[in-house]
Amino acid sequence: MKKIVVVVLLVAAAGGVFWFYGRHPAEVIQPAQVLPRDTLVMLEAVDLKETLDEFRAGPLGRAISGIDWPGCMRAFNATPAEIQRVQQLEAQLATAIDSLWFDALFGDLAVLAVLAPAPPGPAAPPETLWRQTALMVLQPRQSSEMIQWIGKMFAGDVTITPVDRDGVRLDKVEAPDTPAFFVAAHHNLMLAALEPAPIVRCLKPGTEKRMSLADSPEFVQLRKEMELTGKPRSFAWIDLHRIYDHWVAPLQRQGVSDGAANEVLKLWAGFNRARPVLAAAGAVDGNLSHQRWRLRYNAADLSPEMARMLDIPPQPNATLAWIPDKLLYYGWHNNLAQVIQSVANLSRLDSDEAETFRQKFTAATGVPFENALNAFGDEFALLIQDVKIDGLFPLPVLALMAEVERPEIIEQLVESAVARSGMTLQTENHGRIPIRYLALPYVADLSPAYAFHEGFWLAASSRQLLKTLLANSDAGPRLVQDPMFKAVDKGLSAPNNKMAFLRLDRIAAKSRELITWGLSLAMMSGKVKKPRQITCLTDDVLTPIFDAL
Repeated sequence: MKKIVVVVLLVAAAGGVFWFYGRHPAEVIQPAQVLPRDTLVMLEAVDLKETLDEFRAGPLGRAISGIDWPGCMRAFNATPAEIQRVQQLEAQLATAIDSLWFDALFGDLAVLAVLAPAPPGPAAPPETLWRQTALMVLQPRQSSEMIQWIGKMFAGDVTITPVDRDGVRLDKVEAPDTPAFFVAAHHNLMLAALEPAPIVRCLKPGTEKRMSLADSPEFVQLRKEMELTGKPRSFAWIDLHRIYDHWVAPLQRQGVSDGAANEVLKLWAGFNRARPVLAAAGAVDGNLSHQRWRLRYNAADLSPEMARMLDIPPQPNATLAWIPDKLLYYGWHNNLAQVIQSVANLSRLDSDEAETFRQKFTAATGVPFENALNAFGDEFALLIQDVKIDGLFPLPVLALMAEVERPEIIEQLVESAVARSGMTLQTENHGRIPIRYLALPYVADLSPAYAFHEGFWLAASSRQLLKTLLANSDAGPRLVQDPMFKAVDKGLSAPNNKMAFLRLDRIAAKSRELITWGLSLAMMSGKVKKPRQITCLTDDVLTPIFDAL
């Protein structure tokens, strides 16, 4: 009898599959076509299964999967029950990702969306808001209706109950020890949420007459502009304007913020007038991972303060040619003067406090406060070449490069600061360029130095690094000649407002050294009561991860 039942079920399943494939195929639509136009957030993952498989097969994925988590948990006195739960979760996660269902559901396109909250809006608890506004929209590899139908047949101990809400047919899915959720099939898409509300808002009869996210000219244009070379992996759409209107503004009206937060919210309000939206995209092209971010707003509607902050044209980076190829981090931007003016804005003080501050500043430095503010130009760069840990304490090897309009003012500020410290500056000539430096006892690698060169004030943690920056390109290889930099220079060396270059492999190696140094110091000082925990953390967890990076 049991065999007969199995045969009947298999025949029914085969017949159902034949019927689904033999019927007229459903219209193919995109997730943005069912999402309302006022959708706040849309996060899209392309070929999620393939992306996860590539990560697990890569160095970092192998390192994480190879960590002895139960052993480390025992070192930290975890109970057997806690260890068993982690092992079960790890096994369940791997089984789920490797299952045919995961590939069928998430293998093509998966979208997480957050809709605009309905009344009472942010007054509701955060968990309630999340349940009422968040949903997933999946574009399975197979027919969404077929997957839903087969899922009902082989549900096992899962209870699936048909539900009708405002003309939308859904299935309520309930399983032991998991929250209930709702699913619906629509053309080639599957929608899932913790509550029916977000699905109903997308599929309610008559919604085809309303504007969808795909009908938004901004969305369509940004989507086109975000196309990258290679295989698409991700796309994000974040409507900052509506997020402010629906989430931030109500809280601001209720006074749920402090003084510092109010300053930030005031700036955001001035920016929000320009209806900003943020888009991002990612793609993989061989060994290169491309990321593109774009912020769009209507400049004519900006507040005067925000207009001044954002109305800075791109310009060539004058410091790039000086940077050596051996480094951890290099960053540059061209709004230094504006940042200084904003940070040192005395309008937040009353007139008496502002005047008192000006008098004290002039008395301490010999420079009027406004003259000091106006001494700087626009460009600023930070170089972190290394972090030395062979001494008593970690010593960063770094340099600052700031464009200056009044070098004599900067020199007076530095000289007065050194004089107040009781130290004396010495002078050394590098060619025709005078270098001023401090000779510090007991620390050979630390001799803070500065010089003026081609309209910039260059300050470094050592004379040697400063001389490297001042040297001609034939004195040593430069960053612009580095093959790694050339490989990712897709506009980094062009006129910009900001740029940054990081050597993640070197940063990971240096981070490992710093953590090992810090933990070793803690053990030698006797502050570590359980050395096995430190050994487990460094040798079994951090070392494999940093090696993979």
